[in-house]
Amino acid sequence: MSWWLGGVFYALVVLAVFFLSGSLPPSYLLATLALAGGALIFRSAIDSQFKKTGLSATLEALEKMGRDEDIGGIYLEGEWAPLGEAVRRTAGFTVERLRDLQEEKSKLETILAHMVDGVVLFSARKRVLLLNPAAEGILGVGREMIGARGLELYRHLPLDEALDRVLASGVGTTLEVRLYHPGEKDLQVFLSPVRGGDEGKPSGVLLVLRDVSQERAVEKMRREFVADVTHELQTPLTSILGYVETLQEGVEDAATRERFLGVVQVEAKRLSRLLDDLLDLSRIQAGVLSYRQDLLDLGATVRDVAGRFRPRAEQDGRCLELHLPDEPLPVRGDADRLGQVLWNLLVNADKYTPAGGGIRVRVGKDGPWATVAVEDDGVGIPAEELPRIFDRFYRVDKGRSRQSGGTGLGLPIARGIVEAHGGRVEARSKVGKGSEFIVRLPLHKEEQSG
Repeated sequence: MSWWLGGVFYALVVLAVFFLSGSLPPSYLLATLALAGGALIFRSAIDSQFKKTGLSATLEALEKMGRDEDIGGIYLEGEWAPLGEAVRRTAGFTVERLRDLQEEKSKLETILAHMVDGVVLFSARKRVLLLNPAAEGILGVGREMIGARGLELYRHLPLDEALDRVLASGVGTTLEVRLYHPGEKDLQVFLSPVRGGDEGKPSGVLLVLRDVSQERAVEKMRREFVADVTHELQTPLTSILGYVETLQEGVEDAATRERFLGVVQVEAKRLSRLLDDLLDLSRIQAGVLSYRQDLLDLGATVRDVAGRFRPRAEQDGRCLELHLPDEPLPVRGDADRLGQVLWNLLVNADKYTPAGGGIRVRVGKDGPWATVAVEDDGVGIPAEELPRIFDRFYRVDKGRSRQSGGTGLGLPIARGIVEAHGGRVEARSKVGKGSEFIVRLPLHKEEQSG
């Protein structure tokens, strides 16, 4: 009787597969159980009547099918032949169906494994049923969280409350949350109910996590940039408008009139520099600023820029020292743009160095790099300010910078040009001791190999 039970069991498994895949309603499965019981009674009644007849062969075939053995050699004759053919068709269809299910399962696993967004499936009791690799990375957890409660996974009470609402109402929702573990990040969260529960209630909730931290950071930078540009434009424009209105009312004293016109000219030039710097910076950041790729002697480029800047430094009471190597330092780049970098660094050093102080420029070689160091005897930069000095419009001493006509864009432009040449720029400083800016550019390959 055991082989007969195996056949019946196999038939039940086949129908169960159809039920789980959604092809059959639950009532069909209950009917199958009833039929199986009737089949057992029927088998007991006729067992003594048939030996190796068509029915016996059919039962043997079912037994072999249950053991996953080949049944191709068994043939059913007479009135049982149609039943044998039906069994073979059913077996073939079942195998094909199982293969399709396995293929769909593999596709789903592949999709989940390669999704950028995190996917988490919760049960109706808020237990984690599924967790893809992206979700593990976003939440800083591993596979051990399967079976854990939702709050243990995301550690965010408003998100947990949203999960409760979706389970209670069966209506999906979207919200944005900020998580602080394993690091601070902004997430856009989509919650969708999983249908199929009792009385129309959700049997679970599908959670999709999208990391929007970078987008929010860009939006914040854009808002700050607009605010900074507005402020920078407003200051000189207010000054210009004030003096123009005064002149329009009539100023009899010629000296006063000339002084007012001089202020208007200075502020207008400041506006022009600001717009030029903004245009340069936007082109640099967009990657559309073109650069020549000439073979240059970096020492000669520095000597030319320092020579043009020396009169200004001496006029302001600063001593400019220049230290150049004996041998040429060949680099590939745009002489005008690299000269702009050095000019911006010299202007910055001159701005923060008191009268009587010194500015030193050293050109040298450090492994595969050609280096230019600009050192000053200025007021120095606090350690907490150093990471921000290359930000747009950032000034350590805002009053001093504006008085000297600075736009707050010189250092960001310098860094952008250096990085476009494959180099980098760094800053060192001590309050009250001065600052040093070091530019590193890759030496020409022949020089590196030499």
